[in-house]
Amino acid sequence: MGCEGESERAFSSWLQVLCDKNKSNVKLQVLVAGGGDGVSIVETCLRKWKRSKISNKVPIRRIVILDSDRLKDDQRKGRNPVPIARKNDIQLIFLKPNLEGMLVRLHPNMGSRRPTTKDVQKELKKLWPNYKKPPTRSHLQDRFGLDDLQRVAKYDKDIQILLKIVNLNA
Repeated sequence: MGCEGESERAFSSWLQVLCDKNKSNVKLQVLVAGGGDGVSIVETCLRKWKRSKISNKVPIRRIVILDSDRLKDDQRKGRNPVPIARKNDIQLIFLKPNLEGMLVRLHPNMGSRRPTTKDVQKELKKLWPNYKKPPTRSHLQDRFGLDDLQRVAKYDKDIQILLKIVNLNA
C-alpha cells in the first residue's frame, strides 16, 4: 500500500491492525512517497515496489491511497494519476476529501458526511479536540474500530473496494 505521508502511513498501519485482529490473512507493505501530487506519489511508490525485496514476489494487489480533493488540481495541471495507476495495475483509493475528512467520517453518525476541504479541520477539532497531525496508529486504534470503517464504506465506494481487497468487508 502506497501513500503520501506519515498520516496515511498511520491509517495504513491501523488498517493492518484491523486485518490482524479479524484474521483476514492480508499483510500490507506500506510505502511512503513523502509528498507531491498524485502522479509523483504513484510513481514514487511504483519505483519503491520495484526496488523492494517483495518485488520478486508479485503482491496480490497494489494500492495507493490519495486525497480526492487534490485530483482536480492535478488533472488541471496535466498530472492525472489514474492512467498511470491503470497501466501499472494499481488500485487507487481516494480518501474524501482527504485523510482528515475520513477521520471525521469515522466518528459515530458521521459516515455519510461529506465535509469540504475548507471545513474539515474545524469539524475534526469539534469531534476530536486533541487531534494532532500526523496521528499515530495507536491514536487511530484507540479511537476507531472496524465497525466505524465499515459504516463509512456504506457511503463510499472507494472504502468498499479497500475493505474488499483486505478481506474486511461486512
